[in-house]
Amino acid sequence: MQTEYVVSSLLETDELAKNLAGKIKNGMVILLYGDIGAGKTTFTKFLLDHLGVKSIVSSPTFTLMNEYDGVFPIYHFDMYRIQSKDELYELGFEDYINSKNSPYVKTGLSVIEWPENIKDMLPKDAVTISILKLGENKRKFIVNNLE
Repeated sequence: MQTEYVVSSLLETDELAKNLAGKIKNGMVILLYGDIGAGKTTFTKFLLDHLGVKSIVSSPTFTLMNEYDGVFPIYHFDMYRIQSKDELYELGFEDYINSKNSPYVKTGLSVIEWPENIKDMLPKDAVTISILKLGENKRKFIVNNLE
């Protein structure tokens, strides 16, 4: 199922994140698509706040992954600078995105920015959120697979 939302401010983006957070379940994978400056990390900060994360949420551009404690474990990935699949294997990426079935990591939510850089490694049932910049503060969010 696809749903579209248009927001015109950070406050409205926060309200959308709150709405979507109520639908998120432990073990899900969320893929965030959007150009540089579209608001992927900003949206993630709002979303994680509504999922109980109390620490500062920052982009994992150089570390590839940040882990947070919220209502359940949250794994925040940024694949913008990924160079090879070997980096993902070293990180244990498959254990995180399949955390429901992994003996190595706790079941948690995976949020992945720039998933198009690793498209052949992603689960088919992932939630996708595309963010389109329509103006200075105006964004369109296109959400798939979140009911």
